Amino acid sequence: MERKILFIMLACILLLSVCLNAILLLQIAPLSSKLSSLESQNSELSSKLSSLQSQYSTLSSSLSSSSAQISSLQEQLSIANANLELSKKSLAEYQQDLQQKSEQLSSTKTNLSSAQAKISSISEELTSLESNINSSMGWFKENSALPANYSWNVDIFKERISKDCVYQNKLNLACISYRLSTTAVSLTYKTDLEAGKEDFLQPIKYTVNRGGGDCEDYSLFLKATLNSLKESKYKFSLVAWEPNAGTDFRVYPPESEQDVQYYYYGGAKGVNLGSLSNSFYVICYPLTPDAGHCTVAVSPIQINSSAQLPLLEGASVFEPQNGRYLGKIGIDFEICNAQNSQRCYSRTGSIITVIADDDLYQIYNEKWVGYADYREQISQLRQTIAQ
Repeated sequence: MERKILFIMLACILLLSVCLNAILLLQIAPLSSKLSSLESQNSELSSKLSSLQSQYSTLSSSLSSSSAQISSLQEQLSIANANLELSKKSLAEYQQDLQQKSEQLSSTKTNLSSAQAKISSISEELTSLESNINSSMGWFKENSALPANYSWNVDIFKERISKDCVYQNKLNLACISYRLSTTAVSLTYKTDLEAGKEDFLQPIKYTVNRGGGDCEDYSLFLKATLNSLKESKYKFSLVAWEPNAGTDFRVYPPESEQDVQYYYYGGAKGVNLGSLSNSFYVICYPLTPDAGHCTVAVSPIQINSSAQLPLLEGASVFEPQNGRYLGKIGIDFEICNAQNSQRCYSRTGSIITVIADDDLYQIYNEKWVGYADYREQISQLRQTIAQ
């Protein structure tokens, strides 16, 4: 019985188990379907999560990079702001400096305009001065020889010199001086004060018309006479005279004319001063502290600038008013040392003025200068202005 009851109990339990299984199967089937759906959703979510994680990682990396960039940009911005402030300060300083430069430029333009006006004025003055210098040099050139076809008395004088003062190819300087007063020219010594002027260098024509002049006028006239004879291509040697006991120096007429009364210097002899082809200069120097004198120097050297004046050393000097030999430059006369020029004005025989055929040389500001020197200075100034 017990076995039957047990069997029944087992059968009930089995039936109950089947029923329960059936019930469970009925319940599990929807759950399984839901579970499958959940698993699909979970897979999708997992995929999305994975994608989101990847995106997050990318965004995180990008954020990190962006943060670094932002940090760098913030640092650059900070520097830029600092530079901007500095630039604002520099800009203000630059604007102030620019204002100053603008004012300076305006002042410079005004000064430039004024300077250009002054340069223009200086150029005009240089042109005027150069014109005066050329005129002065032209004056000396014009008066370096006797005027041609100027007057009958000058023409007669030149003719008489070539006939009366030449003997054995020697030109007698004393004869020229003698003929100055005994031909139609008829010159006599006259001071500048008699003409109502002081320290006046007469043109040759003025001397002819006036009939005389002082020492520098005689010297200029003798130099012009010798240059005129030189232009005629005469090959004469020049003879002056100097004192010499026991002999006489014949002045006029030439020794070729015999048995005539002649004019001479007693106790004198002839001195050869060189060829008529030499150059001639009027030289002026003190005789006393209060008086000066001008004579003529004969030199083989042609002087073209004040720097060449020392080359006159050795030149022979004669008195144009009587043809007397006076000595030599470097022995009896000296070219004044311009740096000690004050001493020269009181020292006998110290040459302070030289007149050439186209220039006049004098001491100025402790140096020798001539018109050619001034003209050269003007040329240099023009070059400086042009630059």
